[in-house]
Amino acid sequence: MMFAQDEGVPTVNGYSGNLPANFGLPDACEIGAHRLANGASFEKLPATELSDMLKRLAILPESANCRDYAHLKPFEGALPDSVFQHVAIAMVGQTKTGMGYEVIVKISNASDQYLPALSTSNNPVQLSWQFVPYGHSPDMNAWNTRVPLSDDVPGKASLEQKVIVQPPRTPGRYKIMFSLVQDGVSWFHDKGMSVAVGETAIEVPDK
Repeated sequence: MMFAQDEGVPTVNGYSGNLPANFGLPDACEIGAHRLANGASFEKLPATELSDMLKRLAILPESANCRDYAHLKPFEGALPDSVFQHVAIAMVGQTKTGMGYEVIVKISNASDQYLPALSTSNNPVQLSWQFVPYGHSPDMNAWNTRVPLSDDVPGKASLEQKVIVQPPRTPGRYKIMFSLVQDGVSWFHDKGMSVAVGETAIEVPDK
């Protein structure tokens, strides 16, 4: 563990190699909602019971000014193909912030069913991304990052979500790509959705 910590590489022991689900979300309010969903999935609670808990969710301190999560509609099981086939994503913003980037991803849902932010069966819908060297296609085995949806996306509606990403350490010129996955079910790009590609190059200089 100490060697991995010093070298900055993952290990099977400790947080560096085995993070709890949704560990490190930048928004404490969202952490609360997703932790409740994780617990409901573990205890195999029905969606109605999770919905009731969301109505009683309180984040301390009150100065956090969290929005109301009572409107979220938890989902159980796999989404129907009609949802997978009618969702599109696009990158609509990319800003350098310190050592990383703030990216705005727009998720558009043209289906008649809502796209859920919370799952009671441990099958959440999440955004994933990877940095792809210029002139290369995305590595289908490199979609390792995850961040859950911040809100439900109703049918015939869209959601813009902010994601903080860290560029790779290897020097080079990259473009960033985003996709969507329902964990344990399917990648949206495997059912016809096009991945979102950033238009602005990301340069990682030599040290």
